[in-house]
Amino acid sequence: MTQWRKSVRVRLTLWYMLLLALTLIVFSSGLYLALARGLYQQVDDGLRLMAGQFLGTINADNGQLSLETNQGEDETATLAERGLLVRIVDAHGRVVDSSGPFRDLRFLPPVVTETLQVPPTFMTVDAPGEAASVRVYSVPYEENGRIYGLVQIGQSLETVQTTLHSLLLVLALAVPVTLALA
Repeated sequence: MTQWRKSVRVRLTLWYMLLLALTLIVFSSGLYLALARGLYQQVDDGLRLMAGQFLGTINADNGQLSLETNQGEDETATLAERGLLVRIVDAHGRVVDSSGPFRDLRFLPPVVTETLQVPPTFMTVDAPGEAASVRVYSVPYEENGRIYGLVQIGQSLETVQTTLHSLLLVLALAVPVTLALA
């Protein structure tokens, strides 16, 4: 029984299988991480773009934030129809307007003051009762060097997480099958 373990052919085959397994695992991990990074970056870029467009529809009249309407419809309704959270927060942290599928989502927005410069920030928030988290981008609304509040745009990460889970299942099946066929 120990004779076959000492055989050069068996040892080379085992080494080949080990190297193949390590190569497949490293490749699969790299593929998964690269795709995850790309998908999350795509969500962040989309949120940045939406926030930039939405900032153009806000006015600060006498220190109060208000929305411009286009033919009786404001931009929040359009973004909410696309499944995005749209929230306007004043300089004291009070929600001025909120619409979209996650409008009741409770998380603490960064408080803004006139002297505090708040950089645009991303945060991932768990939505109660939802299968996936929500990615939220907060960007200050600034006019004439004064910050009047924040605009927050959020999107569910369900499609990203579903895609990554599917890839993980495919890779988890493909690696052992490839080793078995080798």
